[in-house]
Amino acid sequence: MDPKAKDAPVVIFCSVNRPAMLHESILCVSRQSIPCRIVVSVPGESDVARETRQLASVTVVYSAKGLTRQRNAAMDSIQDDPEMIFFLDDDMEMEDSCVEKLLLTLRERPDASMATCVNVAQGTYAAGTLDRETARRLILERQQVQQSEQSEMPFTSIHAAYGCMMALRGSLRNKVRFDERLPLYGFLEDFDFSLQCRKFGPILQNPNALAVHIEVTQGRMGDKKRGYSEVVNPFYILSKKTGARWSRVFLGSMRRTLRSAGLAVKGQGWQRLIGNLMGWANVATLRPDPEKILTMR
Repeated sequence: MDPKAKDAPVVIFCSVNRPAMLHESILCVSRQSIPCRIVVSVPGESDVARETRQLASVTVVYSAKGLTRQRNAAMDSIQDDPEMIFFLDDDMEMEDSCVEKLLLTLRERPDASMATCVNVAQGTYAAGTLDRETARRLILERQQVQQSEQSEMPFTSIHAAYGCMMALRGSLRNKVRFDERLPLYGFLEDFDFSLQCRKFGPILQNPNALAVHIEVTQGRMGDKKRGYSEVVNPFYILSKKTGARWSRVFLGSMRRTLRSAGLAVKGQGWQRLIGNLMGWANVATLRPDPEKILTMR
């Protein structure tokens, strides 16, 4: 498959202030078993390394800062109808056949709207504790287990895709959009986007497609803003009446607040908890405003 062919998979990266990590993740896509077009959406030139720009498969587009804005700008730059659009965080490592396996997932299940792979490190490594070498080792170990078992696991239906590695059927490109009222890091933008996509078909996880989200913490927004978004964004999504459940929103926001309180008591910072409490105060007005973090100090 020609990477410049109109139906070649498009891989989208959105990044800010992490050019070296971004470049390594793009090289991971360049090693895939099928050629891909790569679109990088960034606020400024300094966010992309010179080596990245020199790759023939890479197109750079510029957007106002914010994950949802950058993802929309990347989708808007696509002028044709690729078979699949794969959204990846800029700190991802994948096995070389990951894109191909997700593409085959959508081909085998034409009713599906989205597909995602497995984060091999999920639940075992905290954010900021992984490096790329360890990520590659984890993938290799899981591959060896799969080979020894000599069997593929079936696709599973999931409620929402993971924003760090979610593949959208290309034919839906002009039918769904990221909500730009979820600014900056866009907490739960993937959940909101998944709710839109579920109207067009189920979301599938291919347990045989392997990746690792390294979760580098550099470049993320401050703890107070993050804490505010952890409470307000879920209630804002609930207010849109697109399928979010009140119980899930309430319990999830409460759980995150209690976790922040526990960490604050241990002396690990109060800013996240302060943000959570500011979020609850906003929710109490019955007009959840996720954009308030844009003016928050």
